[in-house]
Amino acid sequence: MKRTYEEMYGIPHAEFIAIMNLQDYCCAICGAHQADLRTMFTLNKETMELVCGRHLHTGDTLRSVAG
Repeated sequence: MKRTYEEMYGIPHAEFIAIMNLQDYCCAICGAHQADLRTMFTLNKETMELVCGRHLHTGDTLRSVAG
């Protein structure tokens, strides 16, 4: 069974796409473009940043990396 964006991220699909547009389809942490990655992006619900799979389990956020 496929889950909806609202079930996965707690926001409607249109809002997820709007965030991706604001970030130019790039990871908020490393700047990698979604087209260049073989991983999917996910939403950090605390910061509302979209991050690539490399940072899912590290706890990295744009704010923590910036220092």
